[in-house]
Amino acid sequence: MALPNLGGLSLGSPTGADAEALGIADVIKNILSNIDAGNFELACETARIWANQICHANREACDDDDAWIKLTQSAFKHLKITPKLLTKEDAAEGHSTMAWFFELCNRASRYKVARGRLADVTRREEAYHREWRELRLNSAALKPDPLKPNHITDEKEAKRLKRQLRRLEHNMDDPYKPTVPLSVQQEDLRDLVRMLKRSLTADPFDDKILSDVNAAWEAYFGPDEPMEEEDGEGDDAGVDG
Repeated sequence: MALPNLGGLSLGSPTGADAEALGIADVIKNILSNIDAGNFELACETARIWANQICHANREACDDDDAWIKLTQSAFKHLKITPKLLTKEDAAEGHSTMAWFFELCNRASRYKVARGRLADVTRREEAYHREWRELRLNSAALKPDPLKPNHITDEKEAKRLKRQLRRLEHNMDDPYKPTVPLSVQQEDLRDLVRMLKRSLTADPFDDKILSDVNAAWEAYFGPDEPMEEEDGEGDDAGVDG
């Protein structure tokens, strides 16, 4: 992913006066003026790089609540959601506006991955039905006859088609979840997408929805599934918010 041109801001490892001079407000202003703020991945990645390199040297520079709130308001617009914000009063009580922004980045990334997987599974479900019909027709048309000279060849082909049909019916060659029917995967993913979308507008202090999302994510993807973007973001595939 290409990072935006941050102009005069250095994304190196500033120390001393440089670290003192570089504030998150400057970074966020530059992000919002140089990139489409609707690209949450770019906003999250740029802010993460800056925070990783600066916060250890100048913690005060990372504690600009107004700046983090502004970035949280702007970064997720293209997802057509309005996230709940931590207030300055919440921050005064010790709740981190920066941590909440990065939590939303994590949820938004999962939402995009789940939507992409749902779109892919939906496409493969449609292809499955086409292939299943074709195999059934070919199998029905092939009727081995012991009196025909090519009987042995036809019989082998009939067995091959039967094996192929069985593998297809049991979804044995699925690249993600072999033997789990695509229709079941679709339902699980639709539920997960709905839950993730709700989590993006949930109250920051709603621990239950976070627990539910984590459980649903792990149930489908497993604990070690990398959170990387699927090919194509897809659409909601019939998922309501």
